[in-house]
Amino acid sequence: MTKDMMIGVDLAKNVFQLHAATMTGEVLFRKKLSRHGFYKFMANYPPAVVVMEACGSAHYWAREMIRLGHEVKLIAPQYVKPFVKRQKNDAADAEAIVIAALTTRIAARTAKIKMLSAERGVARRLQTMPGVGPLTALAIEAFAPPMENFRCGRDFAAWLGLVPRQFSSGGKERLGRISKAGQADIRRLLIIGAMSRLNWLGRKSIPEGSWLARMVARKPRMLVAIALANKMARTIWAMLTKNEDYREPTQAVTA
Repeated sequence: MTKDMMIGVDLAKNVFQLHAATMTGEVLFRKKLSRHGFYKFMANYPPAVVVMEACGSAHYWAREMIRLGHEVKLIAPQYVKPFVKRQKNDAADAEAIVIAALTTRIAARTAKIKMLSAERGVARRLQTMPGVGPLTALAIEAFAPPMENFRCGRDFAAWLGLVPRQFSSGGKERLGRISKAGQADIRRLLIIGAMSRLNWLGRKSIPEGSWLARMVARKPRMLVAIALANKMARTIWAMLTKNEDYREPTQAVTA
């Protein structure tokens, strides 16, 4: 075990409740220990992130845990209370402490991603497209080759694995499932973005007679999201090769 795990500690008078989880939230163990037992257990445990609700005794135990080689985080009580899932007890408090650190770390990482994406020109431009957020924009900027490497938007979509496989037999061409080749992370993020875009639009606000409206009427929702992600990939290619922000199709025609 390393500092990739987190131990939440509820500091009671005589018995301490421990709740250990990975940084992804997977529960590792729950323990009840006496004050002496807690110190002995932590002295023999590999370095971990120890999280405690801030109180008078927490500062003492924070110093002791640091001396044993652990990293300590103190959480204000008002941030712990909303995460208590059931009736208040030591075990529930220890679990809530872990969830409230994890939430803080996620919020900090999210804020950093937003800051980085706003500072970078390409990432900022990509976010003018509906369905493309900071994480997707940074992933495209970091992992996609220069758009000049692709002849057209379809080639970029094919590199992402968003173009159906083609099967030719007897002079007839048939389209199969998407190939899932290429950069899986960007493909997944674009599909998630397309699905969120569909959820936001809803059936009523999709322009009647549009390509998207026809797709929604006859295709399963996931297939529509994949098709929309394909269109998004093609538009991204056009935006980056022309150094232009996103424009709605109707605006592009009248401009």
